Amino acid sequence: MKISQKLKSSLALFSAALTLSGTAAHAGPGSASGSNWTGFYAGAFVGTVFGTNKFEERSVTAKANSGTWENTPAGVNLGYNFEITRNIIIGAEADYTFNKIKADGSNSATFNCAGICRATVDNFATVRARVGLDFGKLLAFGTVGYGRGKARGSFPNFAGAAGGSNTLSGVVWGFGLEYLITNNLSIKGEYLNTDLGRLELPTACSTNCFTDINFQTARIGLNYRF
Repeated sequence: MKISQKLKSSLALFSAALTLSGTAAHAGPGSASGSNWTGFYAGAFVGTVFGTNKFEERSVTAKANSGTWENTPAGVNLGYNFEITRNIIIGAEADYTFNKIKADGSNSATFNCAGICRATVDNFATVRARVGLDFGKLLAFGTVGYGRGKARGSFPNFAGAAGGSNTLSGVVWGFGLEYLITNNLSIKGEYLNTDLGRLELPTACSTNCFTDINFQTARIGLNYRF
């Protein structure tokens, strides 16, 4: 299945980061490796998106068949880290994804969308706090914050059913690993769960149609530390 393949791809990204971290993890928190995570950084990332999306009609409790989120999200990020103790790092990061993701659902026995019920998200950006544990050259972190993007629901094969669009915002949370290749260059792998809430489709189904925009991403990226 597509979801299983994408989950395997996500696990492969994190396995690569874990393998790369190797001996750094054995040093333990607060290792005397001379690594310094404090400061500004900028970078780029690429990844995979997974999860499902479905259209629903509340008046008759009808649901379309789910579609799987697709595309390869890529973008840029900017952040700052500060080491508050010998092994605790706090920081903030903002990122922007350049390309659009989409999920194409299909007709079910109770919901007719003329073949395709399409959800898309673009102009997606996040602002998140990060808290991490310093293992010398390896940083293990958790992150939570705010995401915002332009969501659209449409019926490409259904003449006269325009769907709807709106800019939605919601909670983004996740976790990851980052490893210092040199004093200035690091590689990271991270998982993010995004919930942008409900997109109403006011021009379809007499205002009774909607879709909930939730998706997960796994990313690998490079950061340059200033």
